[in-house]
Amino acid sequence: MQLFKSTRKMGGAEFSQSYAERLESEIVELYENFCKHNESKNIFAAARTPAVFFALLVVCYVLAGVLGILGLETLANVINLVMGLCVVMLATWVYVRYSGEYREVGVHIDHVADFIWDVVSGGTFHFLFRFRLLYQRDTG
Repeated sequence: MQLFKSTRKMGGAEFSQSYAERLESEIVELYENFCKHNESKNIFAAARTPAVFFALLVVCYVLAGVLGILGLETLANVINLVMGLCVVMLATWVYVRYSGEYREVGVHIDHVADFIWDVVSGGTFHFLFRFRLLYQRDTG
């Protein structure tokens, strides 16, 4: 806009005012379109909630199977309960996402998935960082 305003124009300031307003509105519109386009590229942000719950389902399924083989049926049943809750939350999230109803429930489910993601990823990275420091201390 500064370049447009500083450039000499034929017809004077009154004549170029409409062009300046149109240029500014086009810049704002293009900026909003670029922002929307960039947000749509981040597919993992949109798929984080189902990915977290699906991963939790797989982990619970395997863990319940291992505990069942070891004879710890009570713990396996508790893990199966967690797995069932994950299925219910995932099904509810899908319904909310595609029907548009009960959006606040979907927001709460997204917050739960974000919390699980933060706890798991933060704990994993913290563990790996500490392991690296211990390994460096032993070898160096």
